[in-house]
Amino acid sequence: MSRDEWSRLDELEMSRRQLLQKGALGAAALGVSGGLLGALGTGVARGAAAGAVTPQQAVRPLEITINSGGIDTSPIFAGIERGFYRRHGLDMKPNIVTTGGPGLVAALASGQAKVAPIGTAATYPAIVNGIPLKIIGIVHGTSVKKFYSTNYVVAGPRAGVGRGEVAKLAGKRIGVPLGTDGEAGLLSVLASAGVQRNDVRLVNVRPPDLAIALQTGAVDAVSFVEPWPSVSLVQVPGSVRVSGPAPLFGPGIFVSTEETIRANRALLVDFLAASAQAQQWARRNLNKGLIDVIQRTSGVAPEVSRRGINFVRFDGRISKLTLSRLAYLTIPTLISLKILSKGLDARTAIDPTLSKEVQAKYPQYFSDLPKIPKKFRL
Repeated sequence: MSRDEWSRLDELEMSRRQLLQKGALGAAALGVSGGLLGALGTGVARGAAAGAVTPQQAVRPLEITINSGGIDTSPIFAGIERGFYRRHGLDMKPNIVTTGGPGLVAALASGQAKVAPIGTAATYPAIVNGIPLKIIGIVHGTSVKKFYSTNYVVAGPRAGVGRGEVAKLAGKRIGVPLGTDGEAGLLSVLASAGVQRNDVRLVNVRPPDLAIALQTGAVDAVSFVEPWPSVSLVQVPGSVRVSGPAPLFGPGIFVSTEETIRANRALLVDFLAASAQAQQWARRNLNKGLIDVIQRTSGVAPEVSRRGINFVRFDGRISKLTLSRLAYLTIPTLISLKILSKGLDARTAIDPTLSKEVQAKYPQYFSDLPKIPKKFRL
């Protein structure tokens, strides 16, 4: 996109075992990937039979690092199980972590992963700090709306904070995975009520530990993306969802490195195509099939998934509106919240051409989504 086009866009270790006994989380929540990978192995075998690669199509390995326990990344696991990635010539090799955005960035920087689903609050600071990352696609989000977030704040029963009473979070201990979209979402919610970062005590808590931290009183409230707010609401009687979605534009993003894009562009295009097919399957199977995938691969109980899944949108398209909101809302918000130390040229942080190629080559994968208005199409 030209500079003028960009300018015009401005207009337009706590005890998790207690929780496990209640059935909310499985082995993945303990940071044990064996059960998850075992489930994926079984699914891959089933999917390979359904979507065998043609003899002319070589199967290429693709290393991907994924944070455990997410609704947002569940279509990836569904795509592996159902053979969508294999149909596009990919042998997916997932590495599961529980550390959130910082661990995902580290996997890309070290070369352990060629692609990873991350949040903007971890990606943009990494780029500012000299790690050559680029956004190439959307894990979850919207290409047609100006705001999007799956981040919520949940207060415990002893916090004295009710629904909508964000200002009462001042002085409270709030558990959140620092360096993630959870931190950005929390700070933006607090700022909307005039509460500053120094007015609260942020406690760095891994996503699988949030509910037990709230349950035991180690923190007064927690904040992160779904399904973790819903896990807390189900597992902690008397807890309350304090805020609506964070007032920002925070889609989940597929991130790769500049070197990988140069050397493996076709591989990444095929990855985004298969991911788009998996996202479409997820949209069509939200109430049953996808919930089963989430429980099997992440250990999140169905009653939790049913709560959280309504807040997630699986629209993998990048549009000009996406570019505009990232450049003129997401980055300035991260700067104002002091998560991003300085600005950056948003055009150098994203390569939308891979998504554009997938949208042109595989329109059937997006046929059930709202059409992108012509002025916002890449």
